[in-house]
Amino acid sequence: MIKPRILVLALLLAVAGGLAAPPAAASGGSDAEGAPLDRYMTLEPLIVGVIRDGRVVHQVSITIVLHVESREAEERVTALLPRLEAAFQRDMHTMVSAPYPGRAFVFDAARAKAQLNRRAQQIVGPGVVRELLLTRIFDLPV
Repeated sequence: MIKPRILVLALLLAVAGGLAAPPAAASGGSDAEGAPLDRYMTLEPLIVGVIRDGRVVHQVSITIVLHVESREAEERVTALLPRLEAAFQRDMHTMVSAPYPGRAFVFDAARAKAQLNRRAQQIVGPGVVRELLLTRIFDLPV
C-alpha cells in the first residue's frame, strides 16, 4: 500500500510540473492550429539614480518584460537588446532627472511605460514588441 504522504507528494509534483510551462511553449513551438505562441522576455532590472542638488536621493529599480509573438520577433529583440537596454536606461535617467519643484519625487509608472514602449517600437520596429510590461518597480529613498 502506498503511503498517503507519498501519494500527496507525487500529486503535488505532477500539478506543479504541469503549471510550470506547457511543452510547446518551453520549446518555442506552436499551438494545434500552427499559430505562433506568445513569448515573454524578462530584461535585467534597470537601476536609475534620482539626483537632486548633486546627490542621489532615490534609487529606482524597474524590471521590464517584453511580450513578443514569435520566435522571429524574439530573435530580433535579442539581436538589438544592447541598443534597447541602453536607450531604456537613457530614457529613464532623463525622466527621473526632470525637476520636481515644490514636491518630493514620485515615480510615474504610466509615463515610464508609455516612453519605454515608444522607444521599443522605434528600435526594434513597429509591432515586434506586442506589449511592454513593468513587473517590478522599487523606489527606494537613499
